[in-house]
Parts: sequence; structure tokens; C-alpha cells
Amino acid sequence: GNHISNIVGVTAGLGYGIHHTAFPTFPYTQGSLGCARIVNNYIRRTQRHAIYPGRGGCVVVEGNTIVEHRKVIESGSNGAQRVAISASRSEGASISHNICLDCYDGFVSVDVDTILSASEVTRNMIIEGNIALYPHAFPPYTFGTAAPATDGFPTDLIFSNNSAYQDENIESSYGGALVQVYSGKHIAFLGNRLTVLNAIAGRSLFYIPGFGETAGTANYTDSLYFLGNTLRGTGAIGDVYAFEFGTAAS
Repeated sequence: GNHISNIVGVTAGLGYGIHHTAFPTFPYTQGSLGCARIVNNYIRRTQRHAIYPGRGGCVVVEGNTIVEHRKVIESGSNGAQRVAISASRSEGASISHNICLDCYDGFVSVDVDTILSASEVTRNMIIEGNIALYPHAFPPYTFGTAAPATDGFPTDLIFSNNSAYQDENIESSYGGALVQVYSGKHIAFLGNRLTVLNAIAGRSLFYIPGFGETAGTANYTDSLYFLGNTLRGTGAIGDVYAFEFGTAAS
């Protein structure tokens, strides 16, 4: 793999460790232009995305180590969160066995196309065996956006055997959740291990706010399956919830 560090820039086209974007026609097939393998790289202090498999199919992102993503700039600069691995408008991708240490703005985001077309759905992906240690500023794992009515939502995903660990004696600002589902359908959460220690305020291991929903609807968030997850939380002066649902999703 490659050793990549101190990649400067926060606007589109700048600040990426590895940027893979292809423009084949949906749906993707093996051997199409969208396929790629991004494996065994060490990436430190990128300012936009460490790895960006945006608009790609059958992409494998595996065994990469990401350190201090966005640490050298103000978190959330340029008006938006910029996660380390952003898998947007992709199909058939695999994000597995990557490590994110001391990363700001999140680790893995499975989101949708907020630029080109909400019809290009992010779907049929596996996120497996990844490890987030001491995240900062935002939840390490996120799905969808807060505006699914206009952006669309991801669907048909497996999120399995991933880990996130946070000790609030070390860092207490990370968005208050370890896995946040802004929106999404048909997502299986299997065998994950989530830990928050010494919480100083109310925290969530899984947070499902139900953006875009009203009482009794499930237009944008539905069919979420949770099985075999190990969830641990201890509070210093705050409570830790295994699952928290927003008002609309309740």
C-alpha cells in the first residue's frame, strides 16, 4: 500500500487521500468502469476525505489505516461534515477491516447523491469489521442525510462486526452517538461492538432520529434489523442509551 499524509484542501477536488469516482450507468456489473480495489494504505491528516469511493460500483476498500483525519483544520469547516471514508451514490461496494484512529468529522458515511441525482441510490453495500477509536466532533458511523425527501436514502446494507470505542475521559465531543441513522431502509446491524465509557451527558450507541417522518410514517427509515450486537456504556454524570429514537421515529 501507499503512505499518504498531510493532504491540503477542503473544497471539492482537493484534500483527498484517495479519490475514486467513475461514471458508468447504473446498475454496476463486475468489470465495469466503477470497479476498484483500495487496500492496505496508511493515510494521515487528510482535510476533505481520506478515501472517497464516490459514484463507484463493486469497489473494495479494505485494510486501510486512517489517522487524525481533519485534525489540522477546524472540524466541520467549509460548511459541512467531511468523513474519512465517504461512500456516496455507490452500489455493490465493500468497506471492510479499516481502522480510524483519532479522526475528526466521522469515520464511515454511507450517504446519497446530494449533487447529481437522488435517483442514483446508494445500495447493496457491506460495511464489515471496521474499527473506530476515539472519534471526535461527529459520530464515527452515519447513514443517509437529514433531508431524505430531497436527497434520497441508502438501502439494502449490511453493517456487521464493526467496533467503535470512546472514553470520555479522553474525548467527550463526538456528536453524542456512535452509529447514527439519519435515514435508510433494509439495513442489518449484526454483531457490532460499541462502547462509551465515562459519559458526561446523555449518549446513544445507536441513534435513529427519523428525519423526514411524522407520527406513523416510515417513508425514509424502515426495516432496520439489530441482532447480536454488544453494547456497553458507563456514565460519569450522564446516561448511555443502547438505542435512542427521535420523536418522529418513536
